[in-house]
Amino acid sequence: MVCHCRGPDAYRPAVLGRRALRPDGDDGYVLYKAKDNSDDASNDYGATLEVWDLIGANQAARNDLWRFLMEIDLVMRIDAYARPVDEPVELLLENPRSCVTRNIDDESWVRLIDVQAALAARTYGDADPVAVEVNDAFMPENSGTYLISRDGVTRGTEQAQLTLDVDTLGMLYFGAWKPTDLATSGRIKVFDADALARADRLFEADSIRGAARTSDSLPRFLRSRSAIVLIPTLVGFNSPIRRYPHT
Repeated sequence: MVCHCRGPDAYRPAVLGRRALRPDGDDGYVLYKAKDNSDDASNDYGATLEVWDLIGANQAARNDLWRFLMEIDLVMRIDAYARPVDEPVELLLENPRSCVTRNIDDESWVRLIDVQAALAARTYGDADPVAVEVNDAFMPENSGTYLISRDGVTRGTEQAQLTLDVDTLGMLYFGAWKPTDLATSGRIKVFDADALARADRLFEADSIRGAARTSDSLPRFLRSRSAIVLIPTLVGFNSPIRRYPHT
């Protein structure tokens, strides 16, 4: 990420410095700038905040940063870019419809080259094992049945409970899609309904730790949304935010 820190169009940083979540550092930060709307034809008055980045140690920290932005004076709306599709910004507003998603974009495409190594690189939720058959026409060495459990992954000859193509496996690998949703759309063949429910728990994003985890909100890296947040009435709060002046 490149942030221009000088000049009239500089992004201003604000840091959530509570350190309750991360004793060795800050809990989050946001980069934003105000855009004057005086030249707009609209009769609405107030600036637009453009949010370049907003990162928190967890959802509570991100909520505090959002509330901080919404309580800045003389702001008409907030434009935020590349936000996670699962970020519950609407729930911070008395009128959730004040948050409008303009578009949803692809961020990353996942193609597993070595299926067994990739499955072994992530962790899984608390559920009984599921036998998943993977089909890979381009790299047939990946094709086979994998027994996936909370303890890890082994390749075996068990009867498949779920069958899917390798591209579908990429869609659920980081937790962006639930196996149940992919099965409903016909991307996963189900031979055991109970196994499908267990797969939902095994592949949920919150279960990922270690090498495969790259963010507190993994679905952001597969799909992101750009949102307009119209300034509404908020529930009052006190947030330990400090702003940094331009340098």
